[in-house]
Amino acid sequence: HYQDYLVGERAAGMGGAHTALANEAAGAHYNPAGILRPGAALLQLSMSAYKLRMLTMETANICGEELDSSEESFFSFPGSLGVVFPFNAGGLDHAVGVTLVVPHWDRSMENFQVKDANCGALKLSALGSELRVDRVISAGLTYALRPVKGLQLGLTVGAAARTFSSSGMATFVANSDKFHPAVYY
Repeated sequence: HYQDYLVGERAAGMGGAHTALANEAAGAHYNPAGILRPGAALLQLSMSAYKLRMLTMETANICGEELDSSEESFFSFPGSLGVVFPFNAGGLDHAVGVTLVVPHWDRSMENFQVKDANCGALKLSALGSELRVDRVISAGLTYALRPVKGLQLGLTVGAAARTFSSSGMATFVANSDKFHPAVYY
């Protein structure tokens, strides 16, 4: 498992040492052969939150006035949904599973404001905000087989996508009562 965020409550509880024991529905994310286990079908829904960051800092000095910026970030919100159906056919144990994983979800919001910065003959005010969302989504179909006792084989075929969006708004006022908006996406 090459990523630094943990998917599934059992993997999080084991500190990531989960690959050899991936015998649960979310286990296909770590080890496709691990989903093979005797018993009933498995259904697993899991979500974890790892970090919340809030900070305020000076980002610029405009004509002697500090431009304060505040940022709120909610990082790494892994979640998973997995379903596994074990069955026996031809005297062999088989399992088929479907997994949907959101291993990375990062949302950050940044705001800034400066009022009446005295720039010689001009008074300048500015305010704005920016929202950034970064997501990774992966889905896979897993098949596992136990051809002989003590050997399990597994294969996952899947796809992954990453989406990133950024939108913001800024308004500047320079020595007038008129607003000069700028909006981008």
